[in-house]
Amino acid sequence: MDITANEIRKLSHYIDVNYTLNKLDSLMLTRIARSDFKIRNMFSNNDNFSQDLPIFISNLSSNNRNFIPFLFALQSDTDDADIVNQIIFDHGLSLQIYENNIPNQNPQKASVKALQNLLNASPMLDTDVLLKGLARNKRCVCRVEVFNEQGKMIPGTGFLVSPNQVLTNYHVIEPVLNTPELLERVKCRFDYEKSINNTEFTSGTEFQISQDNPVALSSNYSSYDDYGEPNLNIEYPKDQCDYALLNLEEKVGELPFGLNAENTFNGKERGWINLKKYDDENNRNVLILQHPEGQSQKLAIGLNKIIGFSSQKRRFRYEVNTMHGSSGAPVFNEKFELIGLHNMGDPRYIPEFNQGININTILIDLSIKNYNPTICTG
Repeated sequence: MDITANEIRKLSHYIDVNYTLNKLDSLMLTRIARSDFKIRNMFSNNDNFSQDLPIFISNLSSNNRNFIPFLFALQSDTDDADIVNQIIFDHGLSLQIYENNIPNQNPQKASVKALQNLLNASPMLDTDVLLKGLARNKRCVCRVEVFNEQGKMIPGTGFLVSPNQVLTNYHVIEPVLNTPELLERVKCRFDYEKSINNTEFTSGTEFQISQDNPVALSSNYSSYDDYGEPNLNIEYPKDQCDYALLNLEEKVGELPFGLNAENTFNGKERGWINLKKYDDENNRNVLILQHPEGQSQKLAIGLNKIIGFSSQKRRFRYEVNTMHGSSGAPVFNEKFELIGLHNMGDPRYIPEFNQGININTILIDLSIKNYNPTICTG
């Protein structure tokens, strides 16, 4: 990987301030867990750790098989590794990022240069906020895997809203709701990512939904959602919110995440996405973390692309790319504050919009059903 001298200097300083050789070696042994990759063997001795770091990083960066896992192991250790987040972003190593380009609904990957230009031209989008928001939230988003009677996977997207609960769309799990043997096969796969050159980085970690109580709460969708009502100026029923709250067998949000997380002790917790009321009615920016068509996780960015609200603001529409399999994805503003749950796209041959459910609408319905969102403060 073509890492710059300035990146080497900043990364060396970050590691020197936050790690000893023993601590770094322990982290990599746990996270990368390869017999041919031992940090301690790459340094002459502990006394020269600080001065040897630039040479170590320069040599390591020439081998992507070692350097990319090294960066992700560092990222999994803390949210605040700014230089690590920046290198991962600048070199397109993690999730793929798409610019909005509806109406043709054919997502186009944003090059790193194009995306940097977008950020530089958009004072509303703070790069540091974007990088930290990605690092903190992408690990909470999962691919929801639903299987039909023929064993074919019907993919969706979901996200943790408490230690052991995933929020997704009702219509994602509807095909198996009345078939217990199929419902119990539903899985949530976290950390499924590919690099920007489409090379699989990690196949992710799957977790089973609860066998005793798979669906905590749910709300059916409206007929307007079903057929894609083109007129947005209508009143969507307040009790038809198209969501399902899935219970997981494990408290995934309290478990370590990332490379070889299952073998990690005292690792950083995955966490979850806060469910709380959103009040900024002037926001027009959309970020969507999703698994389109069941693919690896992707981020779609639409600045000033919210195009309208329903009469009671229970639905909102935006010109941001999503695809089948994106249903259930979290919709954020540019500060990574949760504003909605993606639930549909324009069904017309030439689509003109995608649609989300206002998170406040879902919170009201959850409250009526005596769900206590105060537990979702991770």
